Amino acid sequence: MRRYELSEGNSNKFWEIELEGSSFTTRFGRIGTGGQTSTKTFKSDDEARKQYEKIIAEKEKKGYSLVGEGDDEGSSGGAAAAPAAARGPDNPELADAILADPDAVDGYLVYGDWLQSQGDPLGELVAIQCKLAQGADAALEKKAAELIAANKERWLRGLDGADDVELTWRYGFFHTATLGNTEEWGEQNGVELYNHLVSSPASRFLRELTLGIFDDEESGEPNWGPVLAAMAKSPLPTLRKLVISCFGYQISWTYLGDLSPLYANLDLLEELSIQMGHMDLGRIALRNLKSFEVVTGGLTKKNLKSIVEAQWPRLESLVLYFGDDEYGCDCKVKDLAPLFDASGIWGVKKLGLCNSKFADDIAKALPKSKILKQIKHLDLSKGAMGEAGAQAILANAAAFKHLETLDLSENYIPDELCDKLKDVCAGVNVEEQGDEEDPEDRYVQVAE
Repeated sequence: MRRYELSEGNSNKFWEIELEGSSFTTRFGRIGTGGQTSTKTFKSDDEARKQYEKIIAEKEKKGYSLVGEGDDEGSSGGAAAAPAAARGPDNPELADAILADPDAVDGYLVYGDWLQSQGDPLGELVAIQCKLAQGADAALEKKAAELIAANKERWLRGLDGADDVELTWRYGFFHTATLGNTEEWGEQNGVELYNHLVSSPASRFLRELTLGIFDDEESGEPNWGPVLAAMAKSPLPTLRKLVISCFGYQISWTYLGDLSPLYANLDLLEELSIQMGHMDLGRIALRNLKSFEVVTGGLTKKNLKSIVEAQWPRLESLVLYFGDDEYGCDCKVKDLAPLFDASGIWGVKKLGLCNSKFADDIAKALPKSKILKQIKHLDLSKGAMGEAGAQAILANAAAFKHLETLDLSENYIPDELCDKLKDVCAGVNVEEQGDEEDPEDRYVQVAE
């Protein structure tokens, strides 16, 4: 089933078509209504397809825009998705006012009033949910639920009742969205879920998106690449937070693909968290990003180079998991030289260099670095640090005393040194130490 929409002045219409053998069915009407249905049958499958393509071309010529497509024979497949304009009427000036202060209710009220003037029922939902933000009201909550149910086909098409989808509303729009399973292999197609999300007018001001685990029939393993391609074609530029995670799935079997095509459309992004086995970060340029986290069992030199050369002038928190060479980590402490020199990250106050086989070398290098002087929170947990690293910190305790927190948990530090390390600064965590004395027997916490 392909769905098209057209907005002209106060008119907001939809048109759908589905090809089945020698016939096709169309459904059409005003957005927010059930519409009318019509079926046409032809002498052959070829004639039906020819007329199917002809009528689609005519609708596109009239200005109808594709907002979603399924797996029928007429579908082109792939990562095609709806442009933002296909969501329905928009007022860029009023939208910009919301983006400038996304927590202020007044901007939504004005935008909702404008939507109602365009005959868009979403405007009424904006007004209701803005009132509900002031306090619970059973009657209003019931009215909001009824309004959403009445417009489910447009606002929640492909999302309502779908497994592996979680949505929260605020001020008449989706506030957060989780697509994909957060516990095990997902059963949904990630591209289809994302396309349904981005084509909904309720996603106009989406703040947070979490991408979990999806089914990928071609590779037989979780693969986020197709979803990233869909995001690049049809972005959600209002995102403040993006989480891409394999959650509990075996991390070394997961593939993110190339993230760099997304950066240009994430200008407002403030938080980016990635939990993945394999990835290509590319050239990072995110001028409003404040927090960046990569949890992996095999951080490569190539990706570390992307990180130390990134353009993120407002970055405040940087957390990196390195991993094991058996799972792709080929980084050494010398590769961290630009980071230790605080190059391009002068605003970072929280630094995590976690899950590292060379944690001892990191502990030895930090006292001489520029970055240590500016940070307040240092995380060296989940690595292979032993006596050598602990002694390096104790010998240079004055360089660490300004820290508010120092996390050394889940390493291999002897008990007697743990007791001494507790006095280095105010908040030292030395819990859950391993007892392997031989460095060759030590392992990081996140690898396979």
